[in-house]
Amino acid sequence: MEERGSPDGDPARNLEQGPEGSETPIQVVLRVRPMSTVELRRGEQSALHCSGTRTLQVSPDVAFRFGAVLDGARTQEDVFRACGVKRLGELALRGFSCTVFTFGQTGSGKTYTLTGPPPQGEGVPVPPSLAGIMQRTFTWLLDRVQHLDSPVTLRASYLEIYNEQVSAVVGAPHIP
Repeated sequence: MEERGSPDGDPARNLEQGPEGSETPIQVVLRVRPMSTVELRRGEQSALHCSGTRTLQVSPDVAFRFGAVLDGARTQEDVFRACGVKRLGELALRGFSCTVFTFGQTGSGKTYTLTGPPPQGEGVPVPPSLAGIMQRTFTWLLDRVQHLDSPVTLRASYLEIYNEQVSAVVGAPHIP
């Protein structure tokens, strides 16, 4: 199966626009979380194997293709670059409404991917390298807005649904 990447061999770089270029309306990116220490201690083995940058192997004869498949060794920065959120940010700056949506089983790493790890204590900041897609997107957008010639108003919200209940709704203030 052919895998595409950038000329310098970084498959995530070409995925910033999507696997089909600028015409891709929806990008499905799959992140396989690393096995936990408890799972490893029990001798469990992953049933999922990343076969290249776009293929997830479930069994010897069953594989699925996605816009990108990121194994457990990928960093939060790798995920940010591969998920296409910069392209969404550019569209948002042109006036389009954009959505980043995560879906998966409890414990599969959705919240970690979006927000990074929970704070480790009062006044103990999360290391920047562990920041999630949300923090990285806000940082990127704020930097990008500073370089525009026209005024921009940014609005963002975050919604978490757990067990069919809305458990968190956070709206960011307008940022002129």
